[in-house]
Formats: sequence, structure tokens, C-alpha cells
Amino acid sequence: MTDPIQTEYASINALIDAQEATGASMHVECGRETSAALLEAARTRFARKRCTFALDGDAGIPRDTVASHLRFFSKLAGGAVHHEDAISHFGLRSVARTKLRDLDVSQRALVKLARASLFEPEFCFVERPLSDLDADGRTAALTWIAEAEEAGCRFIHQVHCLVRQKT
Repeated sequence: MTDPIQTEYASINALIDAQEATGASMHVECGRETSAALLEAARTRFARKRCTFALDGDAGIPRDTVASHLRFFSKLAGGAVHHEDAISHFGLRSVARTKLRDLDVSQRALVKLARASLFEPEFCFVERPLSDLDADGRTAALTWIAEAEEAGCRFIHQVHCLVRQKT
């Protein structure tokens, strides 16, 4: 018999402790305030690991193209993952020369994930990982997440609460 999934934690640190103890990725539904506290706690806790963060507010420089943006971050990450590989994996070839400001919501979300993939992270915090993606984008994202987890990366996927509590 498998253990039941824990749905509540006494604190953010308890949640991160559980994530570290199990070595598993976690899906967390919470509000913006708790999400900000979770992000800060994760940054502190995993500061000595190769970390990457794909956050809602990460838009890049609007005048950069997809290719130039990912090329820059590939170099910053040490170049182990070539930016062209990320462009191909995330289905961004057709928009590689498009400026970030001209991308649609799904394409922007894919660029954030493609950027995160360049760092070959040990830990990755992703806000709303699938929320803005179309079907092909979800497939590319889930494939990368599965491959990264197999390589040892642990994720915290954060989404906003889907059910509003009565007060």
C-alpha cells in the first residue's frame, strides 16, 4: 500500500524538508503571498545547488530575439546545453528570430522553460508551468520536466489555488 499524498504542511520549511527527504518534485497550490515566501525559502535552501527559476515576471529584454535571449543564457550557464537544442526541443524554431515582445503568451512561457533548461538544474522552481501553454507546448514542457527529473533535478511547481475558500 502506498502512503497517502500529504496535502498540508505546518510551514513552508516543513514542505521543503519533505521535498528534500523524499527527493521528489512537488506540485504546490497557493496564493501569491505564500508563493513569494516559498520562492524565497527555496532560494535560501537550495543556494548551493544549480538552481533555476521560471517565474511569471520573467519577460527578458523585449528587443531581444528568442535566439539571442537563449544564446546569452546558454553562455551564462556554461554552454553545456546549446541554445539551438533548447529552441528545437521547445518548438521555438519558427519564432527564433522574433523579438520577445512580439511573442504570444504560450511562446513566452516556452522561452522561460527553454531558458531554465539551459542550466541543467539540480533544483527548479516553476510558477504556473503549464498554464499558458497550448497542447504542443505542454508536451514539450512535460517532456523536459520528465527528462530533467530523470537526470536528478527536483521541481517545485507552483500554481495559484483553483478553489476559493469560504471565509
